[in-house]
Amino acid sequence: MAAVDYLTCGSGFAFAAYGPYWKFMKKICMKELLGGRMLDQLLPVRREEIRHFLKLMLKKANSGESVDVGPQLLMLSNNVISRMTMSKRCSNNEDEANELAILDKTYC
Repeated sequence: MAAVDYLTCGSGFAFAAYGPYWKFMKKICMKELLGGRMLDQLLPVRREEIRHFLKLMLKKANSGESVDVGPQLLMLSNNVISRMTMSKRCSNNEDEANELAILDKTYC
C-alpha cells in the first residue's frame, strides 16, 4: 500500500475503506468527472485519441505489420482515461502497449 500512498499522495479513494469518505468521493466522481456535461466537454479528447489509434492501425496495415489488438485497445483506453483526468497521454508507443498488457495479465 506504500506505492498507492505515494502515487496518490495519501488521498487515493479507490483503495480507501468503504465508508463515508469513499461514498462521498464516489458521488463527486460520478457527478463531476463522469456526468453528462463533463463527458460532452471531453468529447474532443476522446475523438482525438480514437483518431490517433486509427492512424496507428492504418500505418501498421499499410506496412503489412501484424497487430495484437488487445494491447492496443488497452493503450487506447488508458490514454483516453489519462487525458480526461490528467490532460496527459500515458503511453505513446507500441512497447508501452505491450507492457500494459503484461501488467494487466499479471495483476488481474
